[in-house]
Amino acid sequence: YWVAKTILKNTGKGKIEDIKVRYRVRGYSDWNIANSYSLLPPGGSIVDLYYPQLSPEVAKLTSKTPSTLEVEYSYKGAAPVQEGKTLYIRGKNEFEHSDITIREAVTWFDNFANAPLLAALVTKGDPAVRKFVDLVSRCSGGVAAGARDEDAVAWLKALYNLEVANGFNYQTPPGILESVLVQEIKYPRDVLAGKAGTCVDLAILYATSAEATGIKSLLVMIPGHCFPVFILPSGGLLPVEATAIGKLTFEDACKRAQETFQKAQQDGRIILADIEEIWRQGVSPPELPAVPEDCLEKWGIGMPRGAVATTSFPTVQPSSPGPQPPTPQPTGLAGMWAGTAFNTTVGVGARIELQLQQSGPQIHGHITVYPPL
Repeated sequence: YWVAKTILKNTGKGKIEDIKVRYRVRGYSDWNIANSYSLLPPGGSIVDLYYPQLSPEVAKLTSKTPSTLEVEYSYKGAAPVQEGKTLYIRGKNEFEHSDITIREAVTWFDNFANAPLLAALVTKGDPAVRKFVDLVSRCSGGVAAGARDEDAVAWLKALYNLEVANGFNYQTPPGILESVLVQEIKYPRDVLAGKAGTCVDLAILYATSAEATGIKSLLVMIPGHCFPVFILPSGGLLPVEATAIGKLTFEDACKRAQETFQKAQQDGRIILADIEEIWRQGVSPPELPAVPEDCLEKWGIGMPRGAVATTSFPTVQPSSPGPQPPTPQPTGLAGMWAGTAFNTTVGVGARIELQLQQSGPQIHGHITVYPPL
């Protein structure tokens, strides 16, 4: 979106040549490279737009802050002219849901026209998010989340269960009604620090974590709600109700989200924000302040009890002493056995597959471990 628009009109009888227009937001951007126009004939107009490169300082603002928008224009034979106007910059967590005022809005879509810009809060490169994602990967047994549908689902389930185990909660969203709807939205690191968030906050944290491990994500906006939908390696869609943490199992949360997704598609009032596509269009997260290395520990986030050294392999019970009855021939062992293992010493997890073949009492097996331990 442009921040400023300048309209220059030639109301005289002669041509105007070598026109230059440049801008800055005082304190938050330098003068941009001037836009140049070679000729403006009598009666003609030039419409010039300003797309600023804002400094990281804007990410430090916590509330609506005034600044000065300055424009300078010049042309051949005249001294440069500068003008200024007051400009208000929103705090880093303040999100305007639309650039169309409520009075101008005709449909529900008008009031949420800025929904795709939520991609600017998906900070998959944030060190705090990376640490959280590493923890999820450990809980999932180190599955290659972007390789197969079942691995992606296992990883997304581990993320859901990790939030549950660490006491994450849904909180009621605060909203401010001005000329447009303004909402306080948290960055993923803020949700991690407070272990709580609105539907939008929790959906963004889920999508951010998934994107950081290679699972493509969508943010779905419907009247009164937001939830994530994940694109599995096969191309299938998996909606997840992120606000159900602590109330429903992962499977039930997916079922509820699927029902909501289908109803919204029938209703028609639905916005799908493709995170990666919006990034390609130029929307990018701001540079956030550094966090300490032990941020997760300080926020009380860690591995859930009993999450390490888990496996789905059958356990062989030791036989009791004394005379033993004849050992029965093993039956029904052929097939694929799969599970996960975690090495607590080096902090590495892996998925293990055991392919068994059986011919009478003879059993042959092949073990595959990935990534290799």
